[in-house]
Amino acid sequence: TTGQTLDHERQAVTVTGGTSGSGSGGSGTSGGSATSGKSVRLVVGTAGRWVNGTYQTIDCAPVVREGRVFLPVRHVGEALGWTLQWVASSGQATVTCGDVVVRLYVGRSSADVSRDGGKTWQITLIDPDNRKVAPYLDGNRVMLPLRFVSASLGAKVTWDAKTKAVTVSQ
Repeated sequence: TTGQTLDHERQAVTVTGGTSGSGSGGSGTSGGSATSGKSVRLVVGTAGRWVNGTYQTIDCAPVVREGRVFLPVRHVGEALGWTLQWVASSGQATVTCGDVVVRLYVGRSSADVSRDGGKTWQITLIDPDNRKVAPYLDGNRVMLPLRFVSASLGAKVTWDAKTKAVTVSQ
């Protein structure tokens, strides 16, 4: 099963995905992930991640902006087997998991999502309730909204206010 849990008042998110073909969640989740049974946990403000319980240092801590958790998605995607691409000239970040492709652009509050390997595309608002939520550059890093990307790729999102923890599983 695939799903997401998000408490907008909190500063941590957990994302968990499955490999079934069904999906749920407001952003339109989809199963069919490339990997299964992996988990990545991050804490807002901490430059580290736990992959299946093993701690690893990362170069950039997740941050909260516009009430959403942002980070270089590679810190989650690499561990979960997602394919990531950055085109600096156009400000485009592409994240792929199986047949699902998500294209985001710096400063744009919508994303292009394909569920058939890029044959057809749907323009989707990243956060229909807050159009200020958009990818941005922080130095030489592109910061992406974690929940939107993860849920679009078939993951489940959960948020823990007490620990400010982000856990992504797929």
